[in-house]
Amino acid sequence: MPSHSTPRQPRESPGTADAAPDHLCCYGPPSARFAWRPIRAAPDTELVEGSQFNFDAPDVLYIDLTGSYTRLEKWGAQLASFAGAWIREELGDELGPAIAAGMAMGAPVGPDFDYAGSMDLFGTRRGRGPLYIAWDTNLLIDYFDFGARLWRGEGLPESLEEGNYLALEGLELLLALWVVRDIRFVLLPQVISDARKRLSDQRRRDRINAFQEFVGALRLVSSTTDGDNLEAPSRAGLLELPNRIIDDTLQAVPAGLDRQLVRAAVRSGVHVMITKDRGMLRGAQALRRLGLAITDPQELLEWLFASGSYHCLLDPRFLYWPMPDQQRIAHLIAAIPDHGL
Repeated sequence: MPSHSTPRQPRESPGTADAAPDHLCCYGPPSARFAWRPIRAAPDTELVEGSQFNFDAPDVLYIDLTGSYTRLEKWGAQLASFAGAWIREELGDELGPAIAAGMAMGAPVGPDFDYAGSMDLFGTRRGRGPLYIAWDTNLLIDYFDFGARLWRGEGLPESLEEGNYLALEGLELLLALWVVRDIRFVLLPQVISDARKRLSDQRRRDRINAFQEFVGALRLVSSTTDGDNLEAPSRAGLLELPNRIIDDTLQAVPAGLDRQLVRAAVRSGVHVMITKDRGMLRGAQALRRLGLAITDPQELLEWLFASGSYHCLLDPRFLYWPMPDQQRIAHLIAAIPDHGL
């Protein structure tokens, strides 16, 4: 994969001259849909362990009378185009062989994923479907601070430590792939209260808003089987393990909030959890047996490049499917406090 060492020039803003006028904008059918159902304690206490898919979510119709969501959609295509050019430049002389190898193997499936095609991502799962990625709290905090920069392609402050810099660049390329492929970003309810000290009211509101916006993005692409209920991540191919083995395996993760978050990720069935937390990453190998890949954004990029997932950004011949609902972009941007986009 590219080294990401080339300085990047900021992209121009899409501007407002061609922005859609304010209008009534409805998205998603007013039917029961995907949601995360937190099991809550008292307002000032931690969320108790556990989260689950709620298949009985109430009917909700979202109305945007300002057109703001529509205007934010522009940043998705901008980022995907920018990331593709950046990757091609970084690959340099390796670009031709990479495209030739992709053509020889045939166009990778898309916009969804072939689970059997990447054990790094999906373990023993079989079939096809979305890639579910849960975000750890540390990456959400970074997204709050630098997310607007990532969408603009402005580059990151040189004062950042190398590890944080690489993690954010990795997150930017994941966002670009998310724009064009069926990737489902998930915030678990435990993230709302995951903190070493009590959160201020404003920070808690920011996290709740982010949780709601991530769920809003999920609703737009979640498919149904009978018109009412919504899908959960597939467990086809995974072993059904007794709770005793799950509890023993979770001992590889530091006790406390980290373990609660990882347990919730395992129970939810997401495929990958991205984090910068060294304690979680040390327990990654053990968690494989539970069907969860814990990794940092850079390593996840390596897996995605190796499976051909980024070919769709390298050559338009590999991008042969309709774009997923682009209003997802507006929801993910709206999760950033005071994003200014």
